Amino acid sequence: MVKTGRPRKFDEDDIIQKAMMLFWERGYEGVSMADLEAATGLARVSLYNAIGDKETLFMRALDGYMEMARGVLQGCIIDQDLPALVAFFEGMAEKKPKDSPANWGCLMVNTVLDVKQMSKQVQTKVTAYRQMLIDGFVSSLTRARTLGQMQATDAEIESRANYLLSMMWGNLTTIRLFGDPTALKSGVDALTETIRMWGTRAR
Repeated sequence: MVKTGRPRKFDEDDIIQKAMMLFWERGYEGVSMADLEAATGLARVSLYNAIGDKETLFMRALDGYMEMARGVLQGCIIDQDLPALVAFFEGMAEKKPKDSPANWGCLMVNTVLDVKQMSKQVQTKVTAYRQMLIDGFVSSLTRARTLGQMQATDAEIESRANYLLSMMWGNLTTIRLFGDPTALKSGVDALTETIRMWGTRAR
C-alpha cells in the first residue's frame, strides 16, 4: 500500500494579503503568475489549488482591500464630523515612509486606471467600493448637521458627498502618478478650506 503525504495547508488570508499588496503596487496588468509565485512563496500549481488563477486571486485581493478600507472608514469618516473630514484629507497629503502602500494610491482607483478592460465582476466591486465611500461621507456630513456644525438639506449632503468622493479619487490618482502624497498639498488646502466654509454657514 502506497502512503500518501499529508496535503499541505495554506494560510489563505496570508496569500490574499501578499497578492493584494502586489496588485496594489504594480496593478493587475503589471503582475504575472511568476510575480505571484515569488510574493507568496508558492509554486503556480499550489496557487491554483489553494486559490485559483490570477483573476481569481485579483478578485479575492479586491475583496480584501474593500474590508481593509471599510475599517479605515469606520475610524476616520463614518459618523464623524467636519473637523474629522478636514483631518482625513489633510492626512492624505502628509509625507509617508518610502515603503508605505499609501504612496501607491488606492487599489480600487488604480484598477480603473490600469485594467485595460474591466470585467463585469471587477466593475461591480469598484462600484460597491464607490458607494461605500459615498455612504461614509453622507454619514459624516449628516452627523455634522445634527451637531449643528453646518446647515444642509439631504440633497445638499448627497451632492457634497459626491464632491468629496470626486476630490478623493482625484487625489488618489495624483498619488498614483507621482508616488508622493505631498503632491496633493495645494489641492487639499483648497478642499479643506471648502469644508470649513460649509461650517461657517451654520453660524
